Amino acid sequence: MILKFTTPDILNTTLVDARTGFLAYNIVTHLLPDEIQTDIPIRNTWIYDPKGSVVGKMEWSGRQPRDIVVADETIGGLTQLFGSSTVRFL
Repeated sequence: MILKFTTPDILNTTLVDARTGFLAYNIVTHLLPDEIQTDIPIRNTWIYDPKGSVVGKMEWSGRQPRDIVVADETIGGLTQLFGSSTVRFL
């Protein structure tokens, strides 16, 4: 299945099946209040299936994910996902 974003904001969008147009996932991100005044935005992203069940979650510190959960599996942050704290895009 090839998924298509429905808006340019990939942190707040709907993913649809590119062939059928059916809803695959909803992605919703909320900015959390900065309670300790670090000036680094803290966000939470939730990924919902068509029935509204949470199938994934990401906690962000600035622009880096610090905790990624898919289904019942905790992956960790960027280092655990890619083996590096930075990812080079070529």
